[in-house]
Amino acid sequence: MAPSRRDGPLLSSVLAAGDPQLAEAYRLSANLLGGHLPADDRELLRDVIDADVRQTHAYWRPR
Repeated sequence: MAPSRRDGPLLSSVLAAGDPQLAEAYRLSANLLGGHLPADDRELLRDVIDADVRQTHAYWRPR
């Protein structure tokens, strides 16, 4: 099965930002969608989650 293309922020970032235990599930989901988040880099993972949360809020807030 070919990986899907990730076009925008994952909505699950909002959940992962609020619950550190969900960060690993977020990493796995992002990687299945073509991300390249290594398992041993928690700082990078947190940065990606934070960026996705900002993008998600920016997209949905005005709606």
